Amino acid sequence: EFVERAGVAVMSTDELVWWPRLCAEVDNLRAATNWALDAAAVGDVALGVRILAGLIGESIFRPSSEFCSWATAGLVRVDDLDGAQRAVLLGLAALDAYYLGRFETAMALGYQAIAESAISTPALLAALESVCLSALAAGDPVEAMAVLADGRERLNGGAPGDWVMVGPC
Repeated sequence: EFVERAGVAVMSTDELVWWPRLCAEVDNLRAATNWALDAAAVGDVALGVRILAGLIGESIFRPSSEFCSWATAGLVRVDDLDGAQRAVLLGLAALDAYYLGRFETAMALGYQAIAESAISTPALLAALESVCLSALAAGDPVEAMAVLADGRERLNGGAPGDWVMVGPC
């Protein structure tokens, strides 16, 4: 519950209050996520994905955060999860691959996440970003524009979720 509140709060006007709180909990969040993703029970794995889902915004807007790498480590459990949970792991792992310059991997994971994502989710946004930027970095602006057009259509097809910050930044 903390990470879900903190993830939204650090992307709002309360950022200055919540960012230090989130930073103070990173070691605990890492330990909890690693434990959950290594657990035998799928319910525990889902808890780790829930933690990661709360950190998607930070992963997108603060590439230096380590949160994406936690998702990459959890990819071994992706087949145990439902579509929305898979989208979170795949989307964050795609961002991790992009940030590391592994553009083909980023695109493959990102396209998988896009296929698994519902309309207007942070996981979809992470996947779209990783595929689009990887296509650009690989020298394919036509594919990048196609991904953006598809993403715009999908995002416009649904009502914005709570993760969409409305108003001035």
